[in-house]
This record gives sequence, structure tokens and C-alpha cells, in this order.
Amino acid sequence: MNKNEVEKLQKMYKTDIHCHLDGSLYPSTMKYIAIKDNIDIEIKNSENKIKDIKTTKIEEIKEFMEVGENTKDLIEYLEKFSITTKLMQTKENLELISYQLIEQMKKDNVIYSEIRFAPHLHLLKGLTQSEVVESVLNGIKMGEKKFKIKSNLILCILRNFEVKMGDDILELAKKYKNKGVVAIDIAGDEFNYPVEMYKEVLGKAKKSNINITVHAGEGRGSESVENSISLGAQRIGHGIRSFEDKNLLKKIGKSDISFEISFKSNIGTKLLKNFKLFPLKEFLQNGIKCNINTDNRLISGTTISNEIEVINKYLGKENNEDESKILSINDFMLMFENGISVSFLKKYEKEKLLNKIKKHNNKILNYNEKEIEFISTSL
Repeated sequence: MNKNEVEKLQKMYKTDIHCHLDGSLYPSTMKYIAIKDNIDIEIKNSENKIKDIKTTKIEEIKEFMEVGENTKDLIEYLEKFSITTKLMQTKENLELISYQLIEQMKKDNVIYSEIRFAPHLHLLKGLTQSEVVESVLNGIKMGEKKFKIKSNLILCILRNFEVKMGDDILELAKKYKNKGVVAIDIAGDEFNYPVEMYKEVLGKAKKSNINITVHAGEGRGSESVENSISLGAQRIGHGIRSFEDKNLLKKIGKSDISFEISFKSNIGTKLLKNFKLFPLKEFLQNGIKCNINTDNRLISGTTISNEIEVINKYLGKENNEDESKILSINDFMLMFENGISVSFLKKYEKEKLLNKIKKHNNKILNYNEKEIEFISTSL
């Protein structure tokens, strides 16, 4: 796509339904909380010198927290979360960070988001799991009121924790269903903790009509995606290695299963050797309902608008000679709409937001270059 088409897409209404709260803090907020609560965190600057976050420049914190192309793998990528979660152990901090994430969505022209996090990571200072969930929901509600953006919450079961702790998350999801929590997720180290370990809790979730999304096809191959679906996953986080099984792609394309695509995150976790071969077009051609997400706005150093630029860098017609990989502006618009249609919203909410997104985005599509330059998008 050319520059004008990219700018049109950035002005359009979008969704972000795969975004981790603890991977999406403002660097300035990290420093603020560390000073306020006297929390010791070591940061390495560009010269590899260790500094206290409380005396470190915001830009250096941002640079340290962002995972670039030099990261070895998913495991190294996940290590960054041990830093952010230290700052997320009080009601006040959880509310602030949740509120500010809605603010980030507003700046990104996102009109609907599903934010996810693992309550078990926020108990170090004596909060109960219910207090943790309620604090995040309070921050989200304050953000919704201020920025006029609809958001919901997904609770993560972490693979590196005891399997039985998944029952805690399921009970929380049941307790806060229809109060802002819309699903559970299996997240974390997929390679060492396959989805089959969570068969029992996923079965209970299905019986309780709790929505399910699972990180799969990232640390393991296509069999992990297939197994996740067989155990009840309605959406797949990433799902990239599904391309290894063409029959599986056709099967998913004929179902309501969708892929939550986070392109820049996959670069950071070294999912492919050559990202010009990223199978996004193949997924769409098979009828799979893909949508674009950030995964972790801080750690991947991204926004939805940035994701558009990065995807176009690898899969745009100006940069990729393989016709079978190239995405058009219409492909992106479809993925924006998919973010609503595959969300865990109620049916009437989906219809309302789909109408809103189609009306606004088709209007933007027909603007000329000068109109795009001067347009001011109002959410």
C-alpha cells in the first residue's frame, strides 16, 4: 500500500482484542510508581550500564523495556513482565494503569478493546484475587467514561503456574461475568506447558458458558492450535504455525474460530526467520477471521497504527514480490471489522459497533489526500 492508504487505515476505527495489561504500561508511569512506592528496579541503558529506574530517563526506560529483533525467543520476551508486575501490586496502581491503557486506545482510534491479565501475578502485597480484578475493572470503567471507548476484560491462566490454579481464574470469570469479564485465556510458555494440561479447567469453562481464547501456534506447531480448538477455544492468540497444516487451515476457515494476529510481537519472539513469508493473506483466503492486535504496547513498542505500518513493510505490494502474500487496504478493513464480529461482546453490542466502524471507515476510504491530511477523528 502507498503512504496515503496507510494513513487512511490509521485514521479508521479499529479494535485491539489481544492486549496484555502488564505489557502495556507507560514508561513514565513505571518511573512514577517506582518513586511513589520506593520500588527498586534495575534498568540497563544503551551503554549497558545498570541504573535505578527512579533516576533513569523515560526514554531509556522505554528503550530497555522494548523487545527488538535481537531477542532470542518467546521465553526471553516474557522475562520483561517480571519488571512491570512489580509495579502492579496495589489497587491504586492497578486502577491507574488500566485507566491509562484505555487512554492509549483512544489515541490509537480503537473503539473496542479486550484487555487481558493474570490476577495471580498481583498478590504480592496482600490483595485478594477479587480485589485485583475489581481494581482493574474500576480503572477500565473510569477510562470508558472519560474516553467513550468500550472495553472488557479477559482473565489469564498462566502456564508456568500450578494447573489447579486455573480453577481460581475460572471462578473469578464466573463471578465477574456480565460485570466486565468476558473470557478466560491460557497464556505463557506454550512450549513447556502444552494446552492438554488444562483439559479439565477448559471443560469446566465450556460447561459454565465461559468464553475461551488460547495462546497457540507460537511456541508449538499446528497441533497445538488443533488441540486448543478441540478443547474449546473460540479464538486463538497468534495461531501462526497453523500454516504447517493446510487441512487445518481449511477446517478453521469453515468454522467461527478466529486468529488474534500480533505481527510485531511475533517479530520480537522470532516466530519466523523471514517475515515476508508471514501467512496472513493465506489465512484470510482460507476464510479465517483474522484481526490485528498489539499484544503488548510497551514491550513490543507498538500501537495498532504501528502494526499497520509494520505489516505493510513486510506484506505490502511495494515491499514484497510474492503476490500470494500481499495485503490490500480492503484486507485491513475486513480485519478491523473482524475484531468486532469475533469479539466476546453481546450480539446487539456487536451490531452497534459494526455499523459504527463500517460507516466511519468507508467514509475515510473515500477521502482524498488533502482531506486525510486535515481530518480530525472523533471517537
